Amino acid sequence: EGAAALWRQLLDQNSQDHTAHHHLGVYYERQRRWEDARREYQQTGGESQQEVAQLDAMARPVAVAASSSPFLQDTIAVLPFENESVDVDAPAYIRLRVEQQLRSWGYRVLAQADTDARLRTIGISAGGQLRSAGESALAQATGADRLLFGNVEEYRSVNVGIYTRRQVRLSLRLSDAQGKLLWQNKAQTVVQDVAPPKKALESFLVHLAHTQ
Repeated sequence: EGAAALWRQLLDQNSQDHTAHHHLGVYYERQRRWEDARREYQQTGGESQQEVAQLDAMARPVAVAASSSPFLQDTIAVLPFENESVDVDAPAYIRLRVEQQLRSWGYRVLAQADTDARLRTIGISAGGQLRSAGESALAQATGADRLLFGNVEEYRSVNVGIYTRRQVRLSLRLSDAQGKLLWQNKAQTVVQDVAPPKKALESFLVHLAHTQ
């Protein structure tokens, strides 16, 4: 918010400052204010053509409805995440964010409370216990078509002078009810700013999901 205020201040002094328009566009895009972002990008003298094209593509109707995709019709249980980090709250927070992101993309994610209640019936209450049960047993207990496993490998903050360096490393894998691996990936993000550590996840999850 402070940076956005400074860019607006710069534009009050010089409305043709292309760099300020671009950075303000990035700010609005992160706030999901698409029209405001597009307006700022258009005022960069053509320097942000790629960003404008991406926003225009997002606004176009999807040729095939999400509900017609068999993969999107399958239910997904986001299982409790394992934790190798020193932050005991990280797995629960990141798991929740992953669920929210999947739902925003059109996936049918089972309610976390229901998934956890069903897992407790087979003696599982934490991510570290999942290895004792096979995918078939987990799928049967949760009633899901797909199982998403996660492992928080790193989640920490390190003070670097007046800044805070925040590091997040997460691995995910998706399997079907029979244990067949459908997708897996690992990604890491490092953010150096004054934002809360969990803010580092916002761009990280998108990057993780789109990397093949």
